[in-house]
Amino acid sequence: MLKLAELLGLSGLKVTFLNFQFIHDQLLLHADIEARFKKYPGFQFKTIPDRMSVPRAERPEDMADIIKELIERMKTTSKTLKKILVENSPPFDCFIADMLMGFVHDVATEVGIPVIPFENASSCSFWTVLSIPRIIAAGELPIKGNQDMDRLITTVPGMETFLRVV
Repeated sequence: MLKLAELLGLSGLKVTFLNFQFIHDQLLLHADIEARFKKYPGFQFKTIPDRMSVPRAERPEDMADIIKELIERMKTTSKTLKKILVENSPPFDCFIADMLMGFVHDVATEVGIPVIPFENASSCSFWTVLSIPRIIAAGELPIKGNQDMDRLITTVPGMETFLRVV
């Protein structure tokens, strides 16, 4: 998504890159993104608070608790997102959202901003998804009983030496 935002900025469009606080903090920790995008006039970063920004000891460990928390956080996140979308200056003309973030589409539509869903999966990921019927037919999926989770999947052409179940 950052590459797409950069291409849009390069073309002269005003871009607001909205991300969760934890991910933005990771970007700042590992790259000088502020300097990299300073050259694009109208490019700004905004963040949505998230639970991942709190110390690890305060985060839930159990998967059921994580899912419950995610559902609860979406309510808060949706309110924060709505506020950002309504109050942004200059106002948003369009919103390009990661397809995995369905609530973003709902909130943007609610405030009247057109949404373009964008899937940013790699070609390897896409090829693997297309190959799932072949993997199942070969018996490599689903995993049965105590099968080794760290074994190679060998029926995806071009990925036989590195694609694993885990």
